Amino acid sequence: KVKKRVELESQTEFIKLKAATGIVLEVGASRIEMEANGKITIQGLHVDVIGTSRIDLNTNAKSNSSPVSNDSNSKLSGAEKGIVPTQTAGHANRINHGALVNGKSPPKEVKAGQMNKPANDNKSGTGEQKQNRRVNPALEQRWKQAKPNIVAAANAADVDAGVLAKIAAFESGFDPNARPISKNAKMNVVRQFDGTLAISSAHGYGQFTDATWTASMRKHGEKYGVSNASQLSKNEAAAYRKDVRLQAAMLAELTKENIILGRKFGGESDDANVYALHNLGTGDGQKFLRALQINPDKPVNSVLSVNVIGGNPSLYGNGNISIADAYKRMDSVMGANNVFADDARK
Repeated sequence: KVKKRVELESQTEFIKLKAATGIVLEVGASRIEMEANGKITIQGLHVDVIGTSRIDLNTNAKSNSSPVSNDSNSKLSGAEKGIVPTQTAGHANRINHGALVNGKSPPKEVKAGQMNKPANDNKSGTGEQKQNRRVNPALEQRWKQAKPNIVAAANAADVDAGVLAKIAAFESGFDPNARPISKNAKMNVVRQFDGTLAISSAHGYGQFTDATWTASMRKHGEKYGVSNASQLSKNEAAAYRKDVRLQAAMLAELTKENIILGRKFGGESDDANVYALHNLGTGDGQKFLRALQINPDKPVNSVLSVNVIGGNPSLYGNGNISIADAYKRMDSVMGANNVFADDARK
């Protein structure tokens, strides 16, 4: 029988494959896609290319993470790696183990005044990431500039300033002008609010796309002094895009909503819950967190698409790791920015 797709797993040392249209190979975080027209796409942390007269290398690998901010120091940060957002911040287009953590069920109800308190007092993440790591000087400087806005927004929204600092660090490296611009100009096909060409419309502290930004401004803008916010058009909302106070405020309000959803559907780690909902969006995010509750040992490819998994192998591997393990990795990624979280909570 002729099949359009064949999946193989083998322990042999050598495999030769031939296909009419294309072959995709994945080993850990490495991925090679070969097409019949001679095009080869390579994804990995280190790539050696031999035997070709033309090399087009794009350092901006696809991900569910965040865009360019080249001097971010988070090991898995999209800001540092030039990673492209495909589903960040609930856009149209980020520990504890399993549904039971440390033997306790996640809280199902959040009372007023509790949003500024970590669900599990997770100030030090997994406990393995202490504050002895070196902080990138440029990232530290941006944090000093962003801190007043982040802390003020957290207070206004009544949300944990530490979680807010972590998601902002991961999404943009505290760069209010961060946006996903590829070194490969052909990939920059979206014209942003100010005319800049980029991979998507994601921009700012939280890497909100136009759709998410407009919806957030309509919902929360009035609270922050924007007249007739609920009636804003897309272009009118875009006029506030570079307002760093509003960037922090909209991210704080979204993070508060995600903490509430996470405590309802996810595990005990606010960090991992917020990461999942922010980067996967409310649709896939809730789907992932519900699966964590029901069957944490199932593989992530049972709940997430091939595109999502392939876009972020550092989190999902080849899709065969458990949902619980992916959740733990999310917590670890957020925990890499504990130094800023601790400072924000002072």
